[in-house]
This record gives sequence, C-alpha cells and structure tokens, in this order.
Amino acid sequence: MIFITDSRSSLSMRDFAVTVIISVIASLLVTLTLIPLAASRAFTDRGRHVDIALKALISIVAVGGISHTIYHTGTAQSFAWITDNIAWLLGGFSTLPPTTWAAVLLALSIPVFLDYRFRKVGCREAYATVIGSTLNYRWSTVADACVLLAFGFHIYGKIEKSPYRWQGHKTRHIHCRAPPELQRGPGQDAVQAV
Repeated sequence: MIFITDSRSSLSMRDFAVTVIISVIASLLVTLTLIPLAASRAFTDRGRHVDIALKALISIVAVGGISHTIYHTGTAQSFAWITDNIAWLLGGFSTLPPTTWAAVLLALSIPVFLDYRFRKVGCREAYATVIGSTLNYRWSTVADACVLLAFGFHIYGKIEKSPYRWQGHKTRHIHCRAPPELQRGPGQDAVQAV
C-alpha cells in the first residue's frame, strides 16, 4: 500500500497504511505471545484464582479512580454530570426505531451467549480444533493469508483509477437572471462576462 500505488490518494492513504501495518504487527506479537500464555493459564484450576484476583484488582482500581474524580470535582457537580448524561442517553434511546432496538438486543445477547458457551460449557475442544487445523495445514493458512493480502492490494490499487459503477457523472446548470437595470447599458457587458 505504501510503495506500489500511484493514485492521487496515495499521499493521504500512506499514513493510514503505516498505521494498519503497525497495528497488525502489534496484533501478531500479542497473538503469538500473550494469547497462548493466557489460554494455557485459563484452563487450569489455578487460573480461576488468578482470574478472580485480576477482577478484584480491576474493580479496586475502577472504584479508586471514580472516588478520586468525585473527591476532586465535588459531589454535587459529579451528581449533576451523571444525571445530565443519563437523561441525554435515555433521550437518545427514546428516539430509536424498533428495528434498532432489536439489533441492540441481539448485540447484547451475543456476549452473554459467548460467556455462557465458553465459561460454562468450555472452549477447549473448539480451541484445540482451530489450533490443530492451523498447525496441520500451516501452508494452507499461509496461502489464505497471501490471497487476502493480494485481494487487499488489488482493491487498494483500484482506488481513483477506475470509477465504480455507482459513481454517476452529475452536471449542474446554473441560470442567472440579472435585474433589468443591469441588462441595459454598461452593466450588460459585465453581466454577459459572468
């Protein structure tokens, strides 16, 4: 994306490409280091105690931060800020159509289902299947990644080089009517020049 494009938007998209590359590399490092470590610790009996300790630590930090903010801004101002924002949020929710409410409920039910599925039932088998198939067919995984990369380069190379079919050509016609006093005499030449 950074080196092969020659379109007009390549100057502005170059920064975006650098950002995407850095975030993908960071994600790759986290995927190869922290996620396997966390997954191996989560499936042990000792991992449950660590999970409870981490939740308690995060709760203590959150309560401490909220208490610190309330202490420095004042109770009345903090309460007024909370009530104003709750009223603003509820006012915004009251204008939502029913289809949006259905989408919100669906989006909220997905994490509940995933929490039930992977905490109560377990995800060891699904994780082992995905990792096993990835390791057994590692060249297929690399080939899939290369195909996705090539598809991204193809799409990015098409930007501003060929118009999409939904980009219609629009023409605007502007008609000006001059006042009658400008249509006679020396003003006529100025109006016609415009």
